[in-house]
Order: sequence, then structure tokens, then C-alpha cells
Amino acid sequence: MILAIESSGRVGSVALVCRGSLLGSREFDTRQEACRLLPPAVAALFQASGAVPGDLRGLAVSRGPGSFNGLRVGLALAKAMAHALRIPVIGISTPQAWAAESAARHPGRVIAVLQPCRQDYVHATLFSAAQPPDSAPAPAVTAVTALPEVLSAQSDPGPVILTGDWPDLEAFAARYPWAEADLTRPASPSAATVAQLAAPLLAAPPDDTWFTLRPEYVSPSQAERTHGVNLGL
Repeated sequence: MILAIESSGRVGSVALVCRGSLLGSREFDTRQEACRLLPPAVAALFQASGAVPGDLRGLAVSRGPGSFNGLRVGLALAKAMAHALRIPVIGISTPQAWAAESAARHPGRVIAVLQPCRQDYVHATLFSAAQPPDSAPAPAVTAVTALPEVLSAQSDPGPVILTGDWPDLEAFAARYPWAEADLTRPASPSAATVAQLAAPLLAAPPDDTWFTLRPEYVSPSQAERTHGVNLGL
């Protein structure tokens, strides 16, 4: 059984998955509320399913890029539970979860995950048409003015599917024939998707552990910008 936490975006979620079957899930608001709402959501999930933390064989958590507040809370809880239970914790790239969900709706297409960054820049992560969820390429900080050149080169065959939580995504897609917005995408990828991506990795967990796993923020915190302080968990 896997407990998954997705707290990188505006809408967070938790899910329990056992042998590929979803036992239950809960959503919560991450905007300044994740610290208060996440632990009760996990407790309610266990209570509703009849499971207990001792049933877990691993945890999965979205590691970003994402919001500063949500990621810190989500990773802190996942790492604390993994340490206390002595079980693996798997960090899943947030763009990988976005791409997995869009690939299920648009099979055989190139997926571009666009997430907000600093002004006039986005985090752009490209997934090939073959099997997008099977890899997690590093997001590239890309100027909005450079996106047309970068993405149009990937549009054969068919338009590139754009997903993610960049606020201008749909307006951008409407301007170019080689781009198509995934209009059915949710506000954030689901914890159930994070669990599904993590499940194959639990057989041979990667080098990341509850001690070394760190979040990736869409932009540095104020302390990092002002003082160069590393606030990674």
C-alpha cells in the first residue's frame, strides 16, 4: 500500500493505492492552508479506508517544481512518516505527473508541461510522444518569447499538447496552430497519479531518502533571493 501526497499546486490531494487500485483520496486547499489541512486529510483517508500507517510499504510525494508553501508541507509530512515507519519515500517530478495525465487523454502526442516562473519566464518540460510518463526530464527555465521556437519544433506529428498551471497557457495555445491546450486538465495533478508513477520504483528505491529528498520550487523564496539562504528540506 502506498500513501501519496501532491501539494505542489493550488489544489492538493492525498491518495491510498494498493496493488494498482485506488482505495480513496482527499483534496485540500494548499493556499496558506496546507499546514492545517494536510494532516487531517491523511487521517480521514486512513479512517475511511480502514487502513493504518503500519500497512504502508512506501510513500510517494510530488517534489515540484511547485509552490513554496505547499511543497514544504507535503515533503515534510512524507519524509517524517517515512522516517518514523522506516519505509521508502519516492519523490515524483510534478511535470511527470502532469504529463502522465495528459498522455492518457491525448495518446501518441508530445506533451509540454508549462508552469509559472519569474516574470516573462516559464518552467517548460517536454515529454516525447513515445511514453511520456516513463521519464522525468529536467524542467528548463524558458523565456515566454522563446516558447514558440522551442515548442513548434516538437509539433510533428500533430500539435503539441500543452498542460500545467501557467496562467497564460490557454491564451498562448490559441495563438498558434501547432499548439493545443489540454482543456480538461485539473488545477493540479492528482496524488493517485503520483502513487502510480512511484509504485514501480519501490522495488528498487532510488538514492533519494527521507533525508536527501528536496523540493523544487517554481521560484526562490524571499529569503533565498535576499540572503542566498538554502531553505530546502
